[in-house]
Amino acid sequence: MILKNLCWVYENSLPKHICNNIINYCLNKRTTKRGMVKHPTAQKTRDSFVVWNPEVWIKNIVMRYIVDANKKAGWNFDIEECEDIQFTIYKPKQHYDWHYDAGEEPYPKGNKHVGRTRKISASVILNSEYKGGDFLFNFRNEPDPTITRKIKNKNQGTVIVFPSHARHKVDKVTKGMRYSLVCWSLGKPFK
Repeated sequence: MILKNLCWVYENSLPKHICNNIINYCLNKRTTKRGMVKHPTAQKTRDSFVVWNPEVWIKNIVMRYIVDANKKAGWNFDIEECEDIQFTIYKPKQHYDWHYDAGEEPYPKGNKHVGRTRKISASVILNSEYKGGDFLFNFRNEPDPTITRKIKNKNQGTVIVFPSHARHKVDKVTKGMRYSLVCWSLGKPFK
């Protein structure tokens, strides 16, 4: 699939007080779990802490950006709903290596999203008091670092929206704590 716009970025869009409210809510109300993902080659892909959040008010905020980007970027994907939001905490030396959000198959029987697939992802930067932790894309899925795109604006309230099949990563945080929200919108498989 060839797309004219490979991501859509809303710089400093989510107000500071909303970002801070989300951080405080997630840190105070939910149980944090270690988010470890390993690649089949046993290489550690992700090291972070995650909080799963089903709060409708948070989903509604992020879905507004996803719906708007879907239209403005010209993707026009059929999307129906989103999964529970993931609040992610990256401490120093934590990261999420190259990965895709979309799976090869739709969700199977037994999953509450059976038959649906991830189509559009969003990552919301909730704070800016950290170093490292850059968000990068590699749209050609090749190891050549010269074809990666770094999202330069790491300011609080920046929302990055992209097709879930885009290869991306979060570099190691070198100082401070990086807080973000991740949301995946779902729909029937592409035809």
